[in-house]
Amino acid sequence: MTCERIGALTGSSLEEFRAWAQSVPLSITVRSSYAPERLEAWFRRGLHLGKAQLSQHPDPPARVVALADRLLPGWHSALLCGADTTIKPHRDASGFGQIAVLINLGESKFTYWPKQNVTTEPVHVHMRDGEVFRLNVKTLHAAEPLTSGRMSFTLRTITREVLAQEQPSLEEQLGLVSARQDIALSCGVPVSCVPENHASMDEHELTIAIESRLEIYSRLTSSVLYRLVEK
Repeated sequence: MTCERIGALTGSSLEEFRAWAQSVPLSITVRSSYAPERLEAWFRRGLHLGKAQLSQHPDPPARVVALADRLLPGWHSALLCGADTTIKPHRDASGFGQIAVLINLGESKFTYWPKQNVTTEPVHVHMRDGEVFRLNVKTLHAAEPLTSGRMSFTLRTITREVLAQEQPSLEEQLGLVSARQDIALSCGVPVSCVPENHASMDEHELTIAIESRLEIYSRLTSSVLYRLVEK
């Protein structure tokens, strides 16, 4: 899997998400030679591509966080891109995880090379307004906007080696945060749904606890969730 459509934002959810994205101040933060005219904004964490250094950034609004948690549980970083979102053939930086999730605003052509060489036959994917894709960002790929004002919002994970740069809290020193993230990723739930004392539970107890927390989480966020039409 290199580029898989997993759903779409539609109707008022799409327009509200677009309005939020267009309200965010963008600037040149990544400074990538592959996308020299692009403007960006990081959320939660940014990654300096040349030195693999982390930077801290505010989270997006709660409604966007809830959507992000559904699309890529355990995500570490989000990047909103605008202006000229053309990007030349590349693979994402080594500090990012293999899988990313992209929300496409406007229309674009996403191209990837299954054989990892631009001299080989490419695959082209027409990304339409509001569509959501799961991507293997370690495959050689490129993108080209097809409509004016096209934007993208991409969720990524960051490797443990790079995350280790952050000053660890006591909980992280004990290994509990990374363990909770692993469980959340494997179960497809937000990290907050995994109990802090999960290590003391057997499999059955843990399942019940996660299901209970997920039910509460769903009730609390149902009023603010964007409507996502599944694949």
